[in-house]
Amino acid sequence: LCGLSNDSTMNEQLRKEHFKYNDIIQADFVDSYFNLTLKSLIAFKWAAMHFTNSQVRYVLKLDDDLFPNWHNILARVPTFDKPYVCSRLAGAKVSRDPKYIFHVTYAEFANSHFPTYCDGSAYMVSFEMAQKIGSFNRIPKYFKFEDVYITGILREHLNADIQDVDWYHSR
Repeated sequence: LCGLSNDSTMNEQLRKEHFKYNDIIQADFVDSYFNLTLKSLIAFKWAAMHFTNSQVRYVLKLDDDLFPNWHNILARVPTFDKPYVCSRLAGAKVSRDPKYIFHVTYAEFANSHFPTYCDGSAYMVSFEMAQKIGSFNRIPKYFKFEDVYITGILREHLNADIQDVDWYHSR
């Protein structure tokens, strides 16, 4: 999944790649770090539209700079029983320092700590949860940090639980 580039040549190359191999989903948004929330919402909506519950049990969101151990992940899927599966982060304090690139204003998020959320580099949501996320018409106020928004704010709004999994140190 990718958004639009400011480079028209790149957009044309992506369009050609899509028509030749049908392996790219390109949506109408500028692809940037602070649009990852929108990108992930679009991905869940796409999954909900193109698959069924009988085809998919979980949808994996994975950063493109990670290489998963598929054998390990697939062997563990039968043990998952919560709507969110991830390395859980709790008690993260909100930075208000404008010198910090990831600072947050009070207008963006009023609380002093983020809700419990998933490490955004890799998390899974049940297919039912992906359908709910992808079909929202009225969603909680948009937030620029994708992991905090989808796996924290939105998850709390949906009253969904997290299954804490150590992706990085398990065998």
